[in-house]
Amino acid sequence: MQPLSGSAVTQSVRVGSAHIGTPSPSPGAERSALKQPFGGLGPRWEFYSARLKRRISGFGLLLLDHFVRLECDPNIRTYKPWFLLLPEPNQFFADSWVTLRDGTIELQSVRFSSCSSDAAVLEHLGIQKACAAKNGWKQKLLTECDIRNDEVYLRNCHAMLPWLNEMHTPSPDRKRAIIGTVVGEERAVTIGRLAAKSGATEQDVVAIVVREYTQHRLLLEDIHTRHFGRGTLVASAISA
Repeated sequence: MQPLSGSAVTQSVRVGSAHIGTPSPSPGAERSALKQPFGGLGPRWEFYSARLKRRISGFGLLLLDHFVRLECDPNIRTYKPWFLLLPEPNQFFADSWVTLRDGTIELQSVRFSSCSSDAAVLEHLGIQKACAAKNGWKQKLLTECDIRNDEVYLRNCHAMLPWLNEMHTPSPDRKRAIIGTVVGEERAVTIGRLAAKSGATEQDVVAIVVREYTQHRLLLEDIHTRHFGRGTLVASAISA
């Protein structure tokens, strides 16, 4: 199973408050994010969907990861973000309405596992279940483990890492300092801590860590469960 070549989602994702308000989010996106208990909304993001031929925006990195998966999965025929379950005044939304290649339709919602059993979440899922049953659709709740361990998501993320790595090449001395710091640690160390201990910039650390990870010399211990960043845990892949 190969990722879609040239997927816009791997090329033009923008994350951060600097982009709030321009361009306008898809209808209902901001209301949906504010109505649905998500364990903290996180940053606003947007990207151009090659599948839908329009921009999509939302809140939270886990939800962004979900749409990366929807955008790139060849087993999905099409999808609609922010599917309205109940009209005003309640305005409950499912995060996505998905049509699979075999014609199956699913209402998919995304929640962190830590809040998937909260009362407000269960109320929302009950509304979603009733809507799905009424229309002969399926219902699916996806957590960070489902999304970030998904084969399509991982293949696309791994394909992006070497491309990001080409943007910056540290000196050989800097590389030795960074690798030596990782090897000298008894346990995994975060990228931020690795920069502080090695005397390198975080940009240097990310470039070296990405290259060594793709060549199986370093491990990113929590890459399957959290978004890649300065808190990612790095360890040596070579047994002592």
